[in-house]
Amino acid sequence: MNKKKTIFKLLLSVFTCLLIVVFFIFFLKIIKNKNQNTSMSLINLEEKINQKERSIMFSEKSSEIKDLQNSINNYFVETKKIDKFVNYLEDIGSGIGSEIVVKEILAPEKTEGIIEFQVLIRGNFDQVTKTVLFLENIPYQIEIMRVYYNKDLKREIENDKKDLVAPTIWQADVSFNILSLD
Repeated sequence: MNKKKTIFKLLLSVFTCLLIVVFFIFFLKIIKNKNQNTSMSLINLEEKINQKERSIMFSEKSSEIKDLQNSINNYFVETKKIDKFVNYLEDIGSGIGSEIVVKEILAPEKTEGIIEFQVLIRGNFDQVTKTVLFLENIPYQIEIMRVYYNKDLKREIENDKKDLVAPTIWQADVSFNILSLD
């Protein structure tokens, strides 16, 4: 009986060991599977984070490009918005105290992308000179072709006939080209 008890204990121990080994292997497989799932989740998460960072960087670069494009476009006059440019020129003159009159606007077909302007600037010599200087430095791609300064002789003669002492009025005929967007 003692022998049977010992055999029973031995079998029970072997069975218990086998059961423990099977459970151990089962738990190792579960842990391995969980590790794989976690690794896949981390990889997916990292890809999504990288994608989000790229999209943020893309939107920042896109806005930078739009800002750059707008700043470049500010150097050109749109042919459809030429009236705004003419108003801008007139505002420049009134801001300085001179008068700017646009005499002619040409958009010749042979020089595509260029608009030719002829303006007349009136005021005292200082105002006319400042207006021409300001015109040279406006924030557009401009090329001044010619500038002619002269006195407004009609007013001088009228003032002489009326014996009026009035400030001398100067005129500047200015021709310039400006780049345009077609």
